[in-house]
Amino acid sequence: MKHGKGGARARPSSGEAPTASNVRVRYLSCGDTAFTVEFANEVSPDINGRVIALHAAIGRARAAGQLAGLVETVPTMRSLMVTYDPLLTSRATLQPAIEGMIEHGLATEGSSRDVTIPCCYDDPDFAPDLQEIAEAMASKNKLQHKITDWTPITLSPLHLSGADIESIIIRARRAARQDGRGEVTAADLKKVAEEFTPARDELAVEYQELVAAREATSRAMLPARFRDLSSAELSRRIEELRPHVR
Repeated sequence: MKHGKGGARARPSSGEAPTASNVRVRYLSCGDTAFTVEFANEVSPDINGRVIALHAAIGRARAAGQLAGLVETVPTMRSLMVTYDPLLTSRATLQPAIEGMIEHGLATEGSSRDVTIPCCYDDPDFAPDLQEIAEAMASKNKLQHKITDWTPITLSPLHLSGADIESIIIRARRAARQDGRGEVTAADLKKVAEEFTPARDELAVEYQELVAAREATSRAMLPARFRDLSSAELSRRIEELRPHVR
């Protein structure tokens, strides 16, 4: 790193840069029209507050006619992506301006609040899209049928993905053709759905579900298979699975 007269430190052209608050900020390339300002590799209210404060500061600068060529900023929980028009400006021009904003301190604005979004996936009343997906997959694959009862899919205990549902539809059509029929019946669908095994890593799926269950703030909204497990039991099972999914 080069030093000017008096030992002044030159601005880092890339990588990490120190800030007045001793937080190491990373500047990461995102192609030739964007870069990301990353405040941390963890999620916290403080980090997100810095992201939103920088987002607001850049917005004010643009409103004042500064930062010409900057197209938009896209905040996430721990970083801010800056996109720009390469015909009007460059990262070499924008990054020092943004570093200056951070160096002078970012004033967090407004107040935060917790938002709870109840989720439940074990009842067709809470997952009406499963039937819509099944019907869409049937239409996409030109399935000949008069099926009105989609419960072999909507009530499946396998937590089917869209790809799983399409696979069941295709296998049901194959079963009908093997039986010399062009039209798929509800019995075909039921038989195939009962025999279906998803082609995915079940341990990875269980691991992801357990992590989500451990973070839930309302036990009442958890699927039945997790509702009676304590946090310690969830954590123990997560640690058992961790070596197999990482």
